[in-house]
Amino acid sequence: MGFEDEYARKGRKKNRDPIRPFLPVLGLLLAVALAAISWVIHEPLRDFLVEQFPDLPQPGTESFEAVGYIAGGVVFVILLMIVSMLYTIFAPSPEKLTSEGQLKRERDEIDAERRAKKKRQQQIRRNMAKERAKREKDK
Repeated sequence: MGFEDEYARKGRKKNRDPIRPFLPVLGLLLAVALAAISWVIHEPLRDFLVEQFPDLPQPGTESFEAVGYIAGGVVFVILLMIVSMLYTIFAPSPEKLTSEGQLKRERDEIDAERRAKKKRQQQIRRNMAKERAKREKDK
């Protein structure tokens, strides 16, 4: 087994998801589909809103169409939020790169280094105090 074989194995993951490279394209297609749904729904929703709320612009006025576009935009955003929420719930979570045991060992090592550093500093201070006391005694 040569160097290239070892290097090639380390660089690749065995269980790669084959659909992962296509997720951006699928997201764009999903956004287009949601926009189409919103476009189809915006006219009946506009008519329903105008019937329910008489303060809204009525048919024949300039801003009547704007009510439909705003309603369609709101429907699009709501659908997008629902789909995003469902994706975050059901999407596979990424693999953990570290385990709890490794994290605990690292924490323990850091604590041991801190204790050793503190102990060295205390020893240095003791030695300096002894030397200072010895010098004062010699004077």
